[in-house]
Amino acid sequence: WPLAELANGPWLKAVAATNGRAPSLFNGALFDFPTFQFVLLALAGTAYVELKTLDNVEALTPTGYVPGDLGFDPIGFSTGQGYVPSQQAKFAGEAKEELQTAEIKHGRLAMLAITGFAVQEFLWGSPVVQQTPWFFGR
Repeated sequence: WPLAELANGPWLKAVAATNGRAPSLFNGALFDFPTFQFVLLALAGTAYVELKTLDNVEALTPTGYVPGDLGFDPIGFSTGQGYVPSQQAKFAGEAKEELQTAEIKHGRLAMLAITGFAVQEFLWGSPVVQQTPWFFGR
């Protein structure tokens, strides 16, 4: 651990200089120079990969694929084997499909909300945390 402390020293000093705010995109750092270059490079790379695989989408999708199901379920919620035995019947048939659809919709809504925060910060030029303190417990 001493090597980690020595190697991360400059980064930790930069975190300490944020006046108690998390150094994130929504605290005024959305279009800092290095971040903007990285975002531009990431978008260009993503566009390249998407254009190269556009014609082969069917072959990339595994058979039996369900949107949002990445095969990670260590507690067993998707099979109804969760930690609440009395609720297992609610994870079958149409109820399970409704829960899966709701999870996808809520995830998409959350992505739209965070995009809205990014647009708001860009348009007003001040951190979202300062514009909407009631959302962040201030």
